[in-house]
Amino acid sequence: LWFFLILATASFAVALAHPRGITSVVTRPGVDLVVLQDGSASMQVTDVAGNRWQRSMDFLRLLGDTLSWTDDRMALTVFAQVATPQIRLTNDPNSVFFFLDHLHDRPPFRIEEDATWDTNLEQGISWGLRLLDKDRERHGPSPNGKLFVMLSDGESWSGEVARAIEQS
Repeated sequence: LWFFLILATASFAVALAHPRGITSVVTRPGVDLVVLQDGSASMQVTDVAGNRWQRSMDFLRLLGDTLSWTDDRMALTVFAQVATPQIRLTNDPNSVFFFLDHLHDRPPFRIEEDATWDTNLEQGISWGLRLLDKDRERHGPSPNGKLFVMLSDGESWSGEVARAIEQS
């Protein structure tokens, strides 16, 4: 009985002292993720569930679900013969998912257009770099790491990337 009474009194005294310890907080840096999405006509082939385009949109939604969105940001550029930025770098998941849902059924390039029948990887890369440059211009340098993800199903048929491949 005396042992427990002494133990309880000692614990009460320690609690009243409000002891504090030093801990380190582990943080991870954010990432600026730039997605370069192929929107050429071949992405509308139905050799996978739905088609290649829809499958890539499902993958991007899953990728967006894995981001923390606290320090992470995402941008999207769609390319075929030409490239069009769809989403600037943002840490707003609602904006990203809105555009992914809007683009889910088909690419922004119509299959009837000649520009759809080409895959120009260089244009995609160029616009991805422009998105980073414009963000740095508007908001200053970002402490986040830069990551490019290119989703494509084919070869590069035009641009400098294709010429470099042909020469090697």
